[in-house]
Amino acid sequence: MFDPTARKPGEPFEEPSAVVFWPVRFVFAAVPCALIITAARTRPWDIERMFSHALAFTVVLVSVGSGYVVVSATLDALLGGTWGSVLSAVVAVLVVALAFVPMWSVAERMVDRLIYGTRPAPAAVLTQVADLSGATDHPDLAELAKVVARGLGAAYCRLTVRLPELGDRAYQWPDELGELAEPVTLPVHYGGEEVGVLTVDRTSVTSVPEERSRLLDDLVSLLGPVLHNSRLGIELEHQLHTALRHAEEIAASRRRATADMDSERRTLERNLHDGAQHHLVALRMTMGLAEHELTHGAAESARERLGQVIAQVNGTRKVLASTAAGVFPVVLADHGLLPALSAELAEAGSDVMIDIDESVGERRFPLAVETAVYFTCLEAVNNAFKHAPEATVRVRVRNEYRGLAFTVTDDGPGFDTARSEGAGRGLHNLADRANAVGGTVTVRSAPNEGTTVEGFIPL
Repeated sequence: MFDPTARKPGEPFEEPSAVVFWPVRFVFAAVPCALIITAARTRPWDIERMFSHALAFTVVLVSVGSGYVVVSATLDALLGGTWGSVLSAVVAVLVVALAFVPMWSVAERMVDRLIYGTRPAPAAVLTQVADLSGATDHPDLAELAKVVARGLGAAYCRLTVRLPELGDRAYQWPDELGELAEPVTLPVHYGGEEVGVLTVDRTSVTSVPEERSRLLDDLVSLLGPVLHNSRLGIELEHQLHTALRHAEEIAASRRRATADMDSERRTLERNLHDGAQHHLVALRMTMGLAEHELTHGAAESARERLGQVIAQVNGTRKVLASTAAGVFPVVLADHGLLPALSAELAEAGSDVMIDIDESVGERRFPLAVETAVYFTCLEAVNNAFKHAPEATVRVRVRNEYRGLAFTVTDDGPGFDTARSEGAGRGLHNLADRANAVGGTVTVRSAPNEGTTVEGFIPL
């Protein structure tokens, strides 16, 4: 119960010091334990903030207390007496009260510089961000992230632009960032919509002065229109690239269409030359012979010649009808898509399975749409017969809510679509015919998995 260190040499052990001495030792041992428990239950940056405020409060307390003592002692020595002591205390309190706020600001800045180092003034940071944002229509967001990071004293900074349709884009400083340590994510809004995210490390937002907190809020507000404009610029650039790509596709499609038209014209000319022209020449010769026989009084022979003329006229008409059907089917124009496809595909035999909605035959669609679906299906079937002669082909046509959907599938050997750049003119024809009426065609295939041609024509 007696502590030998609590007595002077020569004094007897009369005062029990354990009541004071050992509790004091326990308190000093409990302080680090309390800090450990607090650190485990709270985040390190909260402890850092508490320490910063405590240090600033200590500086203010020591400074203000010292000022009070100096002012009070000086006035008390000058005035003397009871009333002098009272007056000196009142004046010292007034001086301390007036000096408290300036001393608190000075202490905050001192502690902030001591803990976080030298940082630029908040006004200078906002000016740099504003100048960089307004320098061009499309500011360099990576450079802007660098300015924000240095202004906040952050180890890193990442600016993310929200792009719902294109995918978010991130701009960061420094360029190479691994796993972010203690990140703080602050949403950036503009017009009531989240246009981006500001991500910095925890230290940059755990500063002591109030102006640092206001700086962060001001930066988030200032970045709102900047990220909004950047998002508009990115979307506009994407739309421009898309428009240019579509223009190139349309130009290529038109070139192919022109080449196909020339090819079809030459084919038509060849068919007329080889078929109808031959019949017309024979018809002319027969009519010439009939005229010659009539001139020379051979009426019976001329009558027989006229019978031949009638037969040749009927043959010529059939040849011309067949040639015209190769350019545009008469059945399609007169009766519609279902009869035309059924009549054309039925000639292919049992290798083609036809599955067409009854509603397709119950109504007529715009002629351009029916023509596109008709020729696209026939082209796909011909491609299947050409590249997979032993395969079974299935043609499906559906009348959906928004337009006509069609599918041509075969169970042939298929091909690798990634290496089909030179797959031939047939695939280009499929896309060109559908694109001409605002539709789309997709070809899916893989080795040993057959080929599927899917198309859709909007109405």
